[in-house]
Amino acid sequence: MRNHRQHPLGDNPTHRNTRTTLRLLGGIVLAAGLVFTAIGVINFFMSFGSFQPPKYFWCAFVGMPLIFIGGALLQFGFMGAVSRYSANEVVPVASDAVRQVVGDSKELLQDIVHPSGDAEGRLEKLARLKTDGLITQAEYDAKRVEIIKAL
Repeated sequence: MRNHRQHPLGDNPTHRNTRTTLRLLGGIVLAAGLVFTAIGVINFFMSFGSFQPPKYFWCAFVGMPLIFIGGALLQFGFMGAVSRYSANEVVPVASDAVRQVVGDSKELLQDIVHPSGDAEGRLEKLARLKTDGLITQAEYDAKRVEIIKAL
């Protein structure tokens, strides 16, 4: 028994050999299935004018399962490539969405993580709001008490 050095994400020589075998065998079986199915279907339609039953119609019944099996083998052989392609398409979009959400709500998230926040900065901001006439003295007093209690 050979001792394979572990490669990241299963990319070892045995895995590569299996993947190559699946791709080759899948292509061969799929091609054979297409040929058998074509022979059977062509023979079926050509027998219409001859008044004789089709001789090779059975080939279609052999070819269709071969097409399925070949397609399944190819699907497994190319699964990693398709998954990597999908990930490269989806991950940047998801990352952009997360960055957008976090960027838009950074201040809100900061208040959730650290409810007390920077008390001095919050008090200064509160004083500016009062000075600019955006809040009343009563609102200022209530919020000031709330910030100090959170300390």
